[in-house]
Amino acid sequence: MLKHFSKITGTGKFLQYRPSALPAVEQPVDFGHFNLVYGENGSGKTTLSLLFRSLRGEDGLLLKKRSFDRSVPQEIEVVVEGLVPPQCTYSNGKWDQHLPGIEVFDVHFINDNVYTGLEIQNSHKKNLFEVILGQQGVQLKSEIQAIKERIMKGNKMTRETARDIEAAIDGVYLAIPFAEMPPERDIEAKIAEKAHEITTARSFQDILQKAFLSEIPMLQTEGFTVGASEVLAQSTGGISEQYLAKFNAHKVSLDMGGHAEDWLKQGYQAIHDDTCPFCQRPFDATVDILEAYRQYFNESYNRLIADISRLNDALNRFNLEARLLEIERTISQNLGLVDFWKNYLEHPPALHSLQAEHGRLAADFERLKTCFEQKAADPSQPQDAAPLTAFEAAALAINEAIQGFNEAIIAYNGSISLMKSADGPDLPQLELDMRRLVALQKKDNADMAERCKNLLTYEAALEKLKRLKNEKQAKLDQFKNTVFDRYLAAINRYLQAFASYLELRQLTSHYIGSSTEPSVKFALCIAGKEVLQKDDPDKPSVKYSLSEGDKNAFALSFFLASLELDPQLSEKIIVFDDPVSHFDEKRTETLLNYLVHFGQQAQQVFLLTHDLGVAGKFEGLVAGMGMQRFKLGHMGSSAGLVAWERQMQH
Repeated sequence: MLKHFSKITGTGKFLQYRPSALPAVEQPVDFGHFNLVYGENGSGKTTLSLLFRSLRGEDGLLLKKRSFDRSVPQEIEVVVEGLVPPQCTYSNGKWDQHLPGIEVFDVHFINDNVYTGLEIQNSHKKNLFEVILGQQGVQLKSEIQAIKERIMKGNKMTRETARDIEAAIDGVYLAIPFAEMPPERDIEAKIAEKAHEITTARSFQDILQKAFLSEIPMLQTEGFTVGASEVLAQSTGGISEQYLAKFNAHKVSLDMGGHAEDWLKQGYQAIHDDTCPFCQRPFDATVDILEAYRQYFNESYNRLIADISRLNDALNRFNLEARLLEIERTISQNLGLVDFWKNYLEHPPALHSLQAEHGRLAADFERLKTCFEQKAADPSQPQDAAPLTAFEAAALAINEAIQGFNEAIIAYNGSISLMKSADGPDLPQLELDMRRLVALQKKDNADMAERCKNLLTYEAALEKLKRLKNEKQAKLDQFKNTVFDRYLAAINRYLQAFASYLELRQLTSHYIGSSTEPSVKFALCIAGKEVLQKDDPDKPSVKYSLSEGDKNAFALSFFLASLELDPQLSEKIIVFDDPVSHFDEKRTETLLNYLVHFGQQAQQVFLLTHDLGVAGKFEGLVAGMGMQRFKLGHMGSSAGLVAWERQMQH
């Protein structure tokens, strides 16, 4: 309970007010239960009203009432019964203690909560929401608002952390799913594999155009090796040793450089009727050499000569150097292709040059040629087949190596064919996969790990706050529904008392636009017809449909309804600053009766008025209820609160 002001300086018209400096007869007594403060317009009532409003917890209000004379500090001292310490002091722009249990009805209550000028605006509806809810509801709303602010800060921290994470990982994942992902196993191997896939994808056109490997040509020697061993081993076994010696001696005597046998064969084949093909003289039976010719040049001999000739022709046509060069060229071309394909396919054929084998084969080939030449020079004598055997073994070794190469080439070409026939790889997707793998690799970084941990912590805290907000919101909604129904009924009772044609309908709450603070929503009706709450030149609105007295009655009805529904009314200090503005006598009497009614339930009441008639009526209603009367007067250049009764007696 307020007892008195011991000091008001530098505030509005209260430049140097100290009641202790007044004459004894003018010094005010302590405030009572009911307090009447009379003052003419401009005497300081508005300043006192703002002082009460500031004392409830709005420090900044008094800064707006700073006296023009700044040489005097703005200081206020209010003595309060039952308070420790027993006074509230305002200095340096703030109170050291607040008295939240003060309810003030004045022009600021109207302008802040009901209407300003000629319109009911969205800001009024937001403030009126708190008026209707009362202290308990406002506490819940404040808690919800505080949680919302924490959520907003948490969302900001979460967004900033998420933005940092997503920037660091090139935006390939959303931050929260990324933070929740477990570490990726074998990440380096997966990155290497993906890099290989990307290289393959980027070279896909090259892959389509690149040639298959060629099979290496085999070394074909059948033309001069098949049957060669039999030919080399054959001799003229059908001729007698006597005639063979005679034939050979005759052949040697001709001295024709290895061509004697051919010459003799041609001559023998040209004999007709036992006549010499050269001199045309007949042979007689005594020419033994003819018998040697007949035995030597028999059918077997002719077949042998033909076989030797055939094999020699095949051997002479066989260009071993060209064949080996073709093999090496094919191997070399394949090795070049393998260098390309091994970037995309595993297990390439293990090709290598056969140059080392070529040397041995070429040497064996030369020995074989010599062997055949010797056989051709002396068909009657068998030749050792060792050169043939060595050559065939060397050729077989090379062909076996080539066969192994070709089997691997055929299998590898199958893989190449599958790659060429496959659909083209999705390069953008592969590159995205790579960026994601690189992002996951960064989770091993200590800084990234800390960011992810913080993000998940923020997210968990936000979820907890949202649940808490929803729980409190549900509680507030339940409380609000009950209060709004009761408030609507109460305000309409007061409207009926002040102006029976006014009625409030559909009192609810909602959110305007993107606002996080709720507002009230209602329909104001005159004689059952809704009027617009904002000015409209073509439709009925508050501006033109309500008189100033109606507007004041409308504002008072909200204030009185809030007092009626306040469960802590007995602890409240109620201040009315000129509440009967624009009221006729009937409305004034109605209001004063309500003021006394609520004053009897409240801890303390102050009525500030400039109307002596209202002051007298109020005094008559509260006579014997512990009323004290005060008057706002002047103490030199300063306003002051003085004892009205003592002054009147004086």
